[in-house]
Amino acid sequence: MGFLPGLLLALAVSVGVADGLGKLIETPRLVAVFAANGIAPEILGLYGVVQVIAAVLLVVPRTRRAAAAVLVAGLGSSAWLMWQTAETQLAMLSGTAALPVLAVAMRRRGPRAPRAYSLPILGPRQ
Repeated sequence: MGFLPGLLLALAVSVGVADGLGKLIETPRLVAVFAANGIAPEILGLYGVVQVIAAVLLVVPRTRRAAAAVLVAGLGSSAWLMWQTAETQLAMLSGTAALPVLAVAMRRRGPRAPRAYSLPILGPRQ
């Protein structure tokens, strides 16, 4: 893994863990945002646990895409809930935090060989 992908992975993991821990310790601002949307603090803690687990699973190459999908869904839904309650600073922070996670998830590991295909009308591809 090169320098930039490693840096993006470290950033994505740290953002996911920090956001998940913020929900786990139930910071007053987050509790107010989620309560305004009808979400109980107990669910907020569960939400935080899922985010921390997903952030840690980003490190494992086999689970990276699934963990990134869970983490992006968590960060995105948090940003949407924060936007609904006019917490624009938190919403923008949570929304932009998803960018390194997306970058890590979409990274290709190496060159891919072109796929051979055939069309029934034209015959096999040369």
